[in-house]
Amino acid sequence: MVAIFLLLGAVVNVAVAWGCATWSALKLVSLRAGPPTDADQSWWQQVVPAGAATRASVVLQSRGFGYDSLRTFGVRSGEAVFQEDPSGQVAYRVSVNVKTDRATLVRSGWPWRSGAGERWDLGVSPMTPIPMLGDKVTTWRDADLQTSAVSFDRPTWLGGSSFRLLPLRPIWPGFALNTLFYATILWPLIGGPFALRRVIRRKRGLCVACGYDLSHAEHDVCPECGAVARPGR
Repeated sequence: MVAIFLLLGAVVNVAVAWGCATWSALKLVSLRAGPPTDADQSWWQQVVPAGAATRASVVLQSRGFGYDSLRTFGVRSGEAVFQEDPSGQVAYRVSVNVKTDRATLVRSGWPWRSGAGERWDLGVSPMTPIPMLGDKVTTWRDADLQTSAVSFDRPTWLGGSSFRLLPLRPIWPGFALNTLFYATILWPLIGGPFALRRVIRRKRGLCVACGYDLSHAEHDVCPECGAVARPGR
């Protein structure tokens, strides 16, 4: 029984993480938009695929409910120029013919982050200028896609960015903690009514398994279903 509830907790855990990745991305708070830090450069150089830009040029970090997003851009040639428009957004300008590489990393889950995934768009040609704040990005063309997450284009009515990432890689110990959290919630919700029914049947002199009237029965085994009708007697 415990294993069943842990399995159900894991299923709910994944569903919540994917729900946060799908819906929370609609309302993100921008935490950082600008040149990369030394830590960003170190990460990029460790994981960037072969043939991509050797250095990161732009970093966009944002957060929503149960959702974190980090987008890092590398320009293969040319220079990234930053401007700030009247609305407070960051404009990132490159030549139309410059090839740019983009890494999108997501972490989602609640109350702890439990899943992670990433997507690489290699050799994209951004239009210029590109206003950016959180998920607001214009059209990208000629992308060589590599991904370790479920990636799908958003429906037009969904809004937000042009794609969604559903993480496939578990984050420990967040995945285990969330599984235990949801299993604990499901235990009384699913098992509680059945336990209450058994208590009521026992007090009324009924079989706890099938509800057969045992008020005149001479044995503790139910003649109707063969179950131990009065456990503990």
